[in-house]
Amino acid sequence: ANHHLPAAWLCFQVAFHHHRAVPMSLPDLNKRRASLLGAVFEPGQDKADRFEISLDGRELMALGYGVAQWSLLEESIRQFTQDAAEALGIDLPQEASQDAFRKRLKSLTIVVSYIPEPDMKKHYETIISKIANANAMRQRIVHGIWEFDLADPDFLIVEKPGSGGPTLLNVEKIITFAQDVGRLSVALLYPEGLTWEIFARQREQDQSLITRAGVRALMGRDLSSK
Repeated sequence: ANHHLPAAWLCFQVAFHHHRAVPMSLPDLNKRRASLLGAVFEPGQDKADRFEISLDGRELMALGYGVAQWSLLEESIRQFTQDAAEALGIDLPQEASQDAFRKRLKSLTIVVSYIPEPDMKKHYETIISKIANANAMRQRIVHGIWEFDLADPDFLIVEKPGSGGPTLLNVEKIITFAQDVGRLSVALLYPEGLTWEIFARQREQDQSLITRAGVRALMGRDLSSK
């Protein structure tokens, strides 16, 4: 894929590739990938101001949703590790609050190893395994290079160098990933389940019973585009 085309050439590039009619039956994703990369030239400027990645609104929403859910999971890991270490009467691992995800997960694994009840320990060991598996997809989403599928332009092809090759994704798959990550946060913090009563009580304690949409409505803001 040509990564130096200005934005004005992007539509031509897409149209040209579609004319080739790459079939879905072609199994090699490397032969189906095409660049999403363009360059933005401000009016009157002969040099590009920035790169542009041609993702549509739903794709941007899905990617942002996935990143936000993962951020919540990392904070859930930190919170649980701290609370569990205190409850077990052990020292909190030094790396528990590190920004690096692998260090946080390692700290969680250490604390879980001290849980005396076999069933409870197994519950958290299973969650740790699922988090590690989900991290492979997170690495692609956050650190991967995005292109689109010539055989079906509703699909994206993402590859993180050194991660084992390209992966085919669309909006639904990214949203599913984000929702699965959200489930991991709940399973980590609420091993017996998060009931409505528990959730409402915590929201009340946080003084956040009112929703974001409610605040916008009180401020008279238009909700039609939200």
